[in-house]
Amino acid sequence: MSTPTCSVTDMGPRQSVKTRGATHRLVRDPDIRPVARPIRPLVMLIVAALALASCESDNEPTPPNGTSTATCGDQTCAADEDCASCPADCGSCAGCGDGTCASTEDCTSCPADCGGCPESAGRIAYSADGNFNDEDDWAATAVALAILDQYGATDRLVHLDYNSVLCDNDPAWATEQETTVLGAASRFGISTAVLFDDQADPEGARNSIRDAVNASSAADPLFFIVAGPTQIVFEGIDRAEAAHYPYVWLLSHNRWNDGVSPDSVCTSITKRDIIELGVNWVQVQDQNGNCSDTDPAAQGFCTSPFGQPATAPQWAPWDWLANSSDGDLNWVHDRLLATTRADASDAGMTYFLMSGDEGASIDDLESLLEHDTIPAELDPRQTIRLEAENFRTLSDYELLAAGSAVSQRTKVRLTSATTGFIRTVFNEFYAASGHYDVAVRFFDDSAGSPATFTLRINGTPQGSSWSGSAGDDSWQSQTFGNVEILLGDEIEVEGSGSAGDLAELDFVELQLQSTL
Repeated sequence: MSTPTCSVTDMGPRQSVKTRGATHRLVRDPDIRPVARPIRPLVMLIVAALALASCESDNEPTPPNGTSTATCGDQTCAADEDCASCPADCGSCAGCGDGTCASTEDCTSCPADCGGCPESAGRIAYSADGNFNDEDDWAATAVALAILDQYGATDRLVHLDYNSVLCDNDPAWATEQETTVLGAASRFGISTAVLFDDQADPEGARNSIRDAVNASSAADPLFFIVAGPTQIVFEGIDRAEAAHYPYVWLLSHNRWNDGVSPDSVCTSITKRDIIELGVNWVQVQDQNGNCSDTDPAAQGFCTSPFGQPATAPQWAPWDWLANSSDGDLNWVHDRLLATTRADASDAGMTYFLMSGDEGASIDDLESLLEHDTIPAELDPRQTIRLEAENFRTLSDYELLAAGSAVSQRTKVRLTSATTGFIRTVFNEFYAASGHYDVAVRFFDDSAGSPATFTLRINGTPQGSSWSGSAGDDSWQSQTFGNVEILLGDEIEVEGSGSAGDLAELDFVELQLQSTL
């Protein structure tokens, strides 16, 4: 019997290209196949062993009289065996995770084989209110568009709707927000064709969102900043073709916008309605916090509390806008004054989209807008918090508004005292494949026996299941060190509750230790 030769294809190096202001990572040259993504050494050994076994199978003698003596596991892929019935002899069937980016796979459906989606400046959409409840968007929208202008990215803006509180409206406020949007468009070179007043033309806004989503692809994703209620956003996305949803990322920072807060308006639609369509949702830290603090390094783009006119010390961190030699920045300051408050917090999402920094200060904003200094991208981010309520799948879990002890004041819990799980794909902005310390924040209820939790990556448990100490009645964290997580991996937390303990979850936080 001759001995066949068999080779294992070498996986080439991961590709990376940077583009100023880009928000999605290029992880492969589309002409390179199989794709360069580190495969765990154990998996590579298994694949190699199966490949050798498959090669040897072609040279085994045929039993007499057409009978077969092969059994699964004898390292011979016989005629009556295949990859489905006997992967031990015939190798695993082709599919996601086999190391080859097949024609039916792409960077979104199978990043394990095809790598993450190409880095692209992508297109940008923006939805703001300003016509009811809070006048902060009169300033925040102006600052956000000034940021895009400074990055040379206003031509990437393909949709902007405003006055998005559909269930109520203050006409005077709506006029103020229109003044902001049209004024920014004229100053920063934005086409009026992409602007939609949701009070005057809600159908135009919905159809514009639909068209922006339908134009989305791996090569040209859509990044949608949600700076107002979710209703008009949901209705536009819901009109689009579902095939484009994987290439749409929504960005939010506040549960009022998300429709989760008890005082949210138009609460018939929440972010869960949008997430469950199949789009991606990214949540950054809430940039409304500590708005009464006069230290600009402490709270992003806000120095004045909601519902109160700003005091002189609260205006002071913004004086650079008024004193600038740039008339456009003087106009931005005028829009801030119009609110009677010193709050442009929603603009923090645009700063994050362009830079990767979710905790920028007013000093950082001054450096960008007044001193023309483009910040270094925070890529990859060292800390990424995945809010439990934003996981793609909530199975037997529901989201609830919560108190200030909970991140984003929103948590999830079992719908009944049984077992459920939350599951999502790791595909955040400014993220990398790497080794992470993973912390799961959970609640240990004093009622009944402690709940039990399990963390899984791609279905594989990480360490042992755990539970709190009975009677603690407090939020706690369970941390797993040096967990390998690749872009496109699936993260799952399972919770099992007993009588009265609903296995509540707050977030999963990843601390990057090293990149792959």
